Amino acid sequence: MFADDDLPGRNVAGSNWVIGINKTKSKDETQAAVEFLNFLYTSEKGKAIVSDEFQLVPPTKDVDIDDISAPVSRQLYQEVLDDKAAPMTYKQEPYGFLRASLAPNFQKYLAGQLSWEELTKRTSADFKQMRQVQTVD
Repeated sequence: MFADDDLPGRNVAGSNWVIGINKTKSKDETQAAVEFLNFLYTSEKGKAIVSDEFQLVPPTKDVDIDDISAPVSRQLYQEVLDDKAAPMTYKQEPYGFLRASLAPNFQKYLAGQLSWEELTKRTSADFKQMRQVQTVD
């Protein structure tokens, strides 16, 4: 995403989902949730499910990169390990930016109606303008 600077783009890796456990559930349900999350992200079998079956980028840095079967996930994971990936953030764009600017301009780019340079120029300008309008002091 093109935003407030002209730095080269980076792949974004990680989850924009916040995983939590509902404290209003019964003790048995919350304990089962804790056990499941521990299994999924700390056990060898769970980590294999995340990286092989789901083909996701692991959320921890202790996975053997050779165990990741999906080539794109392997590349993103290596970028995470090398500190070359941007962290996932949730809803950092101004309200309406995706619908009003990024999506329509990207469609024009895909249709050959905009160059890459024009896409980045337009979306950067829109982002800055929308951010400025929506910033609260």
